[in-house]
Amino acid sequence: MFNNGDSKFYESDSYPWGNEIRKFHPLMEWASIAKAEKYLERYWLSKQEYLKKWKPLQNQIFINQNDWFPNFMFKNEFLIYPTFGGKIFWEKSIAAFNNALLEIGETNIVVIQNNFNNTYVGSNDGLTFMLKYPVGIKWEELNIGHNLTDDLLIGIDQDFYIFGENTGWAMYSATRDLFPMNILAFKPPHKAIFLKYFHEIKLNDELINEYLPNNYKIHLAQP
Repeated sequence: MFNNGDSKFYESDSYPWGNEIRKFHPLMEWASIAKAEKYLERYWLSKQEYLKKWKPLQNQIFINQNDWFPNFMFKNEFLIYPTFGGKIFWEKSIAAFNNALLEIGETNIVVIQNNFNNTYVGSNDGLTFMLKYPVGIKWEELNIGHNLTDDLLIGIDQDFYIFGENTGWAMYSATRDLFPMNILAFKPPHKAIFLKYFHEIKLNDELINEYLPNNYKIHLAQP
């Protein structure tokens, strides 16, 4: 994604994004860059807010944060529910998230890039891409960032942590693996709610048997 050429890019919500977007998409028209800038100004999560509020919540959910899939990424109390990957969000998945998260009283969806402890070539020199969306966001709004949104949603060769203020749910978007998947996780009290809304986008049993690591299979949520 972006090159962290200036630490202000990472630390400020008001940093002028145009030159960085231009590096990422050298052929992008300035009109599209302006729209991408507005998108980031609206949804970018600052480092200060992340460290103060969201990082402690992330630590309550995820383990192995210096590593990546296929290591098990969630604390043991979570059940997992693998869904189709390749993008962080699909139109059906964002609708399912909105329904489920509204039902459990969630207000935000936070997306944090896994920079692989800065050890993976291509991990953007430590830049962690961080966004915060309100629960209820429409698919059309999620996509207004033009080329920037396309790359974020597709997430090629990038993994992401997705979670909120309610630490009873989360998702790990694993796109670096042979078969990319989004691994939804929830604690048992939320099981019925998430199964109700996500059953249409669950991986089928054949794909689960072939591609889901065994350390995840033992945590599978059963209907």
